[in-house]
Amino acid sequence: MYDYPFSFMKDTLYQTDGHLQLDEPLPYRQNSQESGFYRPGQISLRNGKSLDLVLYHNEATEKFIYLRKTPIDPNLMHIIGLDPQVYRGRSEITLPGQLCLGSDRGA
Repeated sequence: MYDYPFSFMKDTLYQTDGHLQLDEPLPYRQNSQESGFYRPGQISLRNGKSLDLVLYHNEATEKFIYLRKTPIDPNLMHIIGLDPQVYRGRSEITLPGQLCLGSDRGA
């Protein structure tokens, strides 16, 4: 089991304390061509409230969560605030998966 304690300030008057617990990853198969893992777990707050959750991990979530190599695209660079001239001469850049926009999201 994975147990991660957390504490953060929602605003200057309210602090949230608790922990995230995740069970060991379990395999699943959605269809004959797609499979992955899931982890049941729970977020528990110090005030006694809790929320059961299940985290899934498959090829689609992997592309979104982790770093990925992508071709240099001046339009994307402009959107995310990078100067394409700095990367002139390079064919690709490594970016967080969350910056996957447009048709790349469906690939």
